[in-house]
Amino acid sequence: MTGNFEISSRFLATASVLSFLPVAISFFFDIGIAKEYFGILFHVLIFFLVPKLEAPDVAKFAGYGWLVLDVCAGVISLGGHSPELSSSIRLAGHIFAGIWIIGVSHGGPNKFKGLGYVLGAWLAGFTLISPFISRMWLASGLVLMITWLIMIAFQDGNAYRRMKA
Repeated sequence: MTGNFEISSRFLATASVLSFLPVAISFFFDIGIAKEYFGILFHVLIFFLVPKLEAPDVAKFAGYGWLVLDVCAGVISLGGHSPELSSSIRLAGHIFAGIWIIGVSHGGPNKFKGLGYVLGAWLAGFTLISPFISRMWLASGLVLMITWLIMIAFQDGNAYRRMKA
């Protein structure tokens, strides 16, 4: 049997949002270790979304780097290791997340591009200022990430191509 099974960008972006919601909620309510499972699921779903979105190769490489680091951080947390270690690895990955998000957003229309630039810069920038501010400030990026992924879902992964048409 030959043939390729193709999962749509719309499905991946929507499933990513749904798996990210419990992670977002965990910033405000303790959901225990479940947040790590949802976080790992979110990043694995995004792993399949990266090749479907137009971006320079360097941005896609950065996207994969982010995902590997964040999944590793989740597994480290599940293993009961130091929260400081998993948090540091996760934050390092966010620099690469910012590069990927900006790369995907760059060719889009102004609303998509603007949102992506702000989200990408916030994720990467937060890493650099995180020693000086509360982790709760990272929560402000939650709405941006969810909105950005919803925009991708509505456009079936081709946000800027379809929005320009």
